[in-house]
Amino acid sequence: MINNFLKLFILLISLVIFQGCQQQSFAIITNQGEDTVSIVDLQKLNVVKTIHSKPGPLAVEILKNNIAIISNTKNDSMELIDLDSLKIIDTVNLGFTPLGVVFIEDKDLLYISSWYENKLYYYDTNTWERVGVIPVGLTPSGIIYDKKRELIIVSNRDENKLTIIQDNKVVQTVEVGDHPFGIFLSDDSIFSVNVYSNDVSKIDLNTFDSFKFNVGDHPYNIISNDEYLFVTNTQDDSVSVINKSDFSIQKTLRTGEVPENLGIDSLNNQLIVTNWGSNSISVFDLDSLEIIKNIPTGRESRSFGNFIWTK
Repeated sequence: MINNFLKLFILLISLVIFQGCQQQSFAIITNQGEDTVSIVDLQKLNVVKTIHSKPGPLAVEILKNNIAIISNTKNDSMELIDLDSLKIIDTVNLGFTPLGVVFIEDKDLLYISSWYENKLYYYDTNTWERVGVIPVGLTPSGIIYDKKRELIIVSNRDENKLTIIQDNKVVQTVEVGDHPFGIFLSDDSIFSVNVYSNDVSKIDLNTFDSFKFNVGDHPYNIISNDEYLFVTNTQDDSVSVINKSDFSIQKTLRTGEVPENLGIDSLNNQLIVTNWGSNSISVFDLDSLEIIKNIPTGRESRSFGNFIWTK
């Protein structure tokens, strides 16, 4: 009797410990039209908290110590959210309008594009002091980091070019389509979404050879998994699913209104799409490519950048 009770007690304790160690994933959703950030549980598929931010929250980046960076376009600042407590712990005044944000973990540096100044500023994430500035092209938007080559790549919306940076110096520019905005690195290629020409440029980073493939109306951003590229089309209310073997459109997913940005929830095998026009996110199963749920968030949901957090 005592032995059975002891076994049951040990089993219950083991279950509690196991459940406490299970991973969870969340979407960090900036709602630019109401100055809030929605935290969405991607297992339960609901909003678990709404955080009030400074005016104009837009981009998101996740640091290594469970800190989310939010760029505030109407306040010339960025805010730090502690993702364990889900509270804002600091505000960094920038003095310029921030857009894209990327964190380089092995250097403890955060790079932020200045929309109107045509510059890229970078900050020490230990002190939040500004370390330097790099002139780029007109209206810099998306930023990504190629760790293999130690390259920072910036899309310049009003110049139809990408700026390639190494050792904090511009080493090359690459022409793309009309109005490049979202960019993404996959394998050895950079993909640039060209809003006005309704296509995507693929640039081989070894040879810098390039070609374009068509997508939907007014595409905005791009992401990929092993099999497909996913491109939001803001005027079609859709996502183009692109076969990575021949770059043909495999399927078109119907989203909410004016879909902008995308994230891959690897833990639950889901594609997350932010819908600026319908104040929501759309969640798709990556195996079936079918809609799971549309989740109301806040007004003008955007989340430009890396907005999926797994703990």
